[in-house]
Amino acid sequence: MKKIFTLLISLLLSIGIFSAEEKETGELLIYAGLMEDHAIAAAKEFEKETGIKTKFVRMSSGEILARVRAEKNNMTASVWYGGPIDAFVAANEEGLIQPYKSPNATDIGDKFKDPNGVWTGIYVGYLGFVANKEVLKELGVEIPNSWQDLLKPEYKGEIVTAHPGSSGTAYTMLATVIQLMGPEEGMKYMQKLNGQVRQYTKSGTAPGRMVGLGETAIGITFLHDAIKYRKEGYEDIIMAAPAEGTGFEIGGVAVLANGPDQV
Repeated sequence: MKKIFTLLISLLLSIGIFSAEEKETGELLIYAGLMEDHAIAAAKEFEKETGIKTKFVRMSSGEILARVRAEKNNMTASVWYGGPIDAFVAANEEGLIQPYKSPNATDIGDKFKDPNGVWTGIYVGYLGFVANKEVLKELGVEIPNSWQDLLKPEYKGEIVTAHPGSSGTAYTMLATVIQLMGPEEGMKYMQKLNGQVRQYTKSGTAPGRMVGLGETAIGITFLHDAIKYRKEGYEDIIMAAPAEGTGFEIGGVAVLANGPDQV
């Protein structure tokens, strides 16, 4: 984990230096699509290594995409750090990303980065189910082990997931279901699942925390987020991967077009 974190920082450092070296304003603003404490650690490490004051704004990937669209002609941030790369791809198609090949990207496998430097992968995570074992015990049910399990009557009103309109996690879930079941059956499934869901959250990380707090029985999220919550002390969290298969994310980093202090 320490080696991975060092690599993430080195990618950010090279991109940040590229962004700040021209005007030397001494400040870097990041739009962060990953966990807030991870963003804090990256920003602190970057500031320590470079002396450049570093700030970040934590948002879901959908929110970041909406923000950079709105700021197209007056971009506030220089770097987009974290979150599934489907949003980076969409942003690039609209001219919102400035391709850049970090020298540190040579340590990243070709399948985890864009060949033209539009985005570089900094982590990989796969989608699954999280549940609170004590809440499940009270309900007298087991953790679901398949996408079809989520439609069982006993889970009605006990599932929390993010909304695909704002969350890259939820978009990954939708894309996974469509790829596994086909467009027609996949949409029918999503309509049925909607009847089971208690709440749609804005961020894909929220369901895991809600499960850890005992606010709901089941959440759909990237499992590395759930592992993080367990390490934070939410010991009632248990996890399962769907038997039919699941989707995964590549979390990316990119330079925003027309951002401050860019060459």
